[in-house]
Amino acid sequence: ALAGLGRTPAGSKLDDGAGVPAVSKVATDASALGRALGLTRLSKANIMSFSNCLFNYPKFTRHPMKSIVLITDVSGGIGRAHAHQLHTQGLQVAVVGRDADRLAAVDAAVQITEDTTAPEGAAQAVATGQETLRAAPSLLAHCVGNTLIAPLHRTRVNAYREVIRVNLDSAKYMLQTWFTALQGGPSAAVFVSSVVARIGVANHEAIAAAKGGIEALVYSAAATYAGRDRRSQWTAVSPPCCLG
Repeated sequence: ALAGLGRTPAGSKLDDGAGVPAVSKVATDASALGRALGLTRLSKANIMSFSNCLFNYPKFTRHPMKSIVLITDVSGGIGRAHAHQLHTQGLQVAVVGRDADRLAAVDAAVQITEDTTAPEGAAQAVATGQETLRAAPSLLAHCVGNTLIAPLHRTRVNAYREVIRVNLDSAKYMLQTWFTALQGGPSAAVFVSSVVARIGVANHEAIAAAKGGIEALVYSAAATYAGRDRRSQWTAVSPPCCLG
């Protein structure tokens, strides 16, 4: 979440793993936020605290060794922290990133060096995890992302396309590949969004479009696929709250 960065120069770019302060509070009560957004009754949609939204459900933690989670971009704080947390809980964790040296330092059963912003990289990441752990990952946490802070009139075409590619395109590729590989049973997918997708924040037009697209992708995918297995969970995280 990147709202409130008043001193960030226009046109600056914060890549994966940058030290970005998260918005401390969106609403005093998460359920009130959900009612305000009209999301509490939507199928497969709810509001929950950020700390509880990444697979902290009994159906996954009761038999952790039967749950495989694929986490993309563990170079950033969110991905790395949850790789450590879920590995500690006993889940089989496969991490994906472009830097093999950074991956080697992460707690995981499998480290996969791939670029998931390309469809071929996303497909290979899932295939490698499935081959190594002898089952498709039932859990997916896609944490890849970057941002561009600039007013729309100063946003260059190539910079805009890069933000869309890294955020929205990669989410589409990973979700498509992951769901195709699923073998039934309980499943959950998490994608990182931002509050700027829902409220007007100056100089955030490009990233708001990208993150808004991710939330729309999750809602549509939930409507399409979650009905096939009522044990499925679909989430787009917007720290410190998430909807799924």
